Amino acid sequence: MPFVIDRPKGYRKVFQTAHGSMEQAYPLDYGYARGIINPQDGMEADVFVGSGGPIHGRFMKGQPDGRGGFRPDEYKWFTGLTGEEYTRLYAWWHNAHDEGVTWDWVLLDSREDVLADMRRAA
Repeated sequence: MPFVIDRPKGYRKVFQTAHGSMEQAYPLDYGYARGIINPQDGMEADVFVGSGGPIHGRFMKGQPDGRGGFRPDEYKWFTGLTGEEYTRLYAWWHNAHDEGVTWDWVLLDSREDVLADMRRAA
C-alpha cells in the first residue's frame, strides 16, 4: 500500500501553541495511507516517511486538558526513519506543539508492522 505524500519535507505550516502562532517546516515527508481510516479523526491515517532507515512506529497526538493532564486526539505513524530523522521528528514535534501534548511513542519492527498497526486502529 503506497503512502501519499501531500506535505513534502520542508513544507511550512503555522502551528498554534499556548505562546501564539509558530511557523515551522516539516522535517520529513508527511502524508497518509490511502484507504486506511483513522477512527479518531475520520481521515486517512497520517504518516511521516523517512529516507529508508530502520525505525518505524507511532505516537499519540493530543491536547493539554487544562489540569496538567493530557486529552488524547489521534495517532500519527512514522516509517523508514534513520536515527537522526527520528531524533529530528521527536524534537520538532515537541517544539512545534505545546509541551506535553504527545505520549505513547511506540516503536514497531517494520513498514509492514506500521500498516498492520494502522489497520488495527482503523
